[in-house]
Amino acid sequence: EKLSEDFANRNIKRFYWAVCIGNPKFDNLIIESPIGRHVSNRKKMSSNTKHGKEAKTELWKLANYHDKLCLMKFKLYTGRTHQIRVHASENHFPILADELYSSINRLKGILSPQQIAEIKKLERFFLHAAVLGFEHPVTGESMEFYARPPKDLEAVLERYNFIEPIKKEFVK
Repeated sequence: EKLSEDFANRNIKRFYWAVCIGNPKFDNLIIESPIGRHVSNRKKMSSNTKHGKEAKTELWKLANYHDKLCLMKFKLYTGRTHQIRVHASENHFPILADELYSSINRLKGILSPQQIAEIKKLERFFLHAAVLGFEHPVTGESMEFYARPPKDLEAVLERYNFIEPIKKEFVK
């Protein structure tokens, strides 16, 4: 019950990593925009909606690959459906291979056909839940759990020289 309360009260620490298309000009950014159902595509969420709920995401650019791709770290303050995907795509750095919010065709002219074929093999977009932190419901001890990226995503990180920034994140 205590953990459920902490989630409801936004007392849970959640960090995600994503490889995104583009190279935003900022190093750190806080995005606050309501998120609700997209007006014309019921599978999507959007901040351009009449009935959105508060959504807040903080993000950091950890590295970039030739100004074509970037490694981002996201911190969720709220937990809306598709929140990271919406905030990333609507701010012009969609998550790599996220076909709902950006087409794989967007990579043409950015990456080689071989690189695009490798990304298609992922069969998922590049978003990884990296850190979960909370107070133990009984002892009150602060706890953090770190999850390494799965092997298929780790291969992408290696291909684009994003492994070192990830290793630095694990040391914190």
